[in-house]
Amino acid sequence: GFAKVFRMLTIPPIIGAVFLTMLRYETTGIFSNPNDFNVSIVCLCIFPLLAYPYDKLVSGNKGRESQRKMAFKFTLIGYVFGLIYAYRFGSLYLKVLFSSYFLGVFLLTVLNKGLHIRASGHGASAMAPFLITLVWGSIPAAFFFLVIFLLSAWSSVTLGRHTLRDVLSGAACLLLSFLVSAALFKVPLF
Repeated sequence: GFAKVFRMLTIPPIIGAVFLTMLRYETTGIFSNPNDFNVSIVCLCIFPLLAYPYDKLVSGNKGRESQRKMAFKFTLIGYVFGLIYAYRFGSLYLKVLFSSYFLGVFLLTVLNKGLHIRASGHGASAMAPFLITLVWGSIPAAFFFLVIFLLSAWSSVTLGRHTLRDVLSGAACLLLSFLVSAALFKVPLF
């Protein structure tokens, strides 16, 4: 039903594309040149999305857990490339954005692999746009992404993919990584 469709529509690359597009038109200073937006789309959206056909074609489509692991790996690689680009060419805001995503994946990995808490990547990826548009964007954009976060959490729990704790753990990873990244680069939050 609706929960399954919404869960598919809220995979991190799709939320990322909507988020980056909204940032492009709602804010100034994050993308200092056209390449910033294009590289961000490739690193946060297209590269992670490639995990799904790769898993199907190369790994032999071993099921949901294989797909989840492959998505995690492709996402990490995309975020590393994005982080390198942001550090070399990006504005302070782009550095915070990519540092937040990269540190968020690091924290998700620690929780998932180290502490065996299934922190949700959906929870993290739906929280990022809410936080960043709340701080640097607009209230309507932040409200839109809050609704997306809540519906994403609902669909994950309804479908049994994650517990509420998993979703909130993923969201907390992104919140912490955003606060640390903003402090690291001394970028004001409001």
